[in-house]
Amino acid sequence: MNSRPLLIVVGLFAALVGFDALRRHGPPASAPVAPPPAAPHSGGSAAAPPPRQLGPLPGIDAPSGGTPTLDLLARLAIRRRIAREGEAVYLDSLLANTDSMVVRWADRSGAPLTVAFVRDTSLTGWSESILDDARAGMHSWDGNSAGLGFREVTSPDSADIRVRWVVALPDSTRVGVTNLNWSPDGEIHGADITLALQEGAHHTDLPVSVRQRVAAHELGHAIGLPHSGRRDDLMFPGTLASSPSRRDQATLQLLYAVPTGSLHVPQQ
Repeated sequence: MNSRPLLIVVGLFAALVGFDALRRHGPPASAPVAPPPAAPHSGGSAAAPPPRQLGPLPGIDAPSGGTPTLDLLARLAIRRRIAREGEAVYLDSLLANTDSMVVRWADRSGAPLTVAFVRDTSLTGWSESILDDARAGMHSWDGNSAGLGFREVTSPDSADIRVRWVVALPDSTRVGVTNLNWSPDGEIHGADITLALQEGAHHTDLPVSVRQRVAAHELGHAIGLPHSGRRDDLMFPGTLASSPSRRDQATLQLLYAVPTGSLHVPQQ
């Protein structure tokens, strides 16, 4: 299967959660676009009302199999739909980093994504509570606007999402990496998350609240969300939010309301 991995990194910033670095490997035409720098903030994300419901997309909720003209019209319609949402979503951030490709999991007809947390008792500082912190991050997405469910499994070989740990990442200022494997049609076929136990040159242990927050952020990437440019969103690179915001939910809902695939429109 021809697939392309999408690598997303999140690190500590100002002794908390830091900036993500985005890398991906694909055809030469798909040059990576680094996320813009953002300033840290203080204060978490307050509870917000659920996002407003997005209406259906008649006639374009599945990839067009018609003429090239109809396909172009479908792409334009989806782009207009995203543009109409304006600042309520940040899906344009995904398109900027995937060469205008909508990348997400295929419709699953209610089947949950399976998640394997791979324990490694050989790691310095390991404890079973580390698994609980990652589970808390996963459960922060329960009841999400896209209707995605999660089911923990024991075997990483059969899991859709695999979560592993290391003492520290090669760049010790980073504390998380998400690697997405997706096919040319934009469907995600697997996600691998690596979380660090320690950060910084002196290998400082991460507090429980940070471990949970980083896990939640990385799970957001694993289900297809890009970075947000607003500090109150969980998907902001330096977020202090512990749960998805209204914009996170609205962006996720829109992502799973449009079909996967390229939205590239030739320049006139």
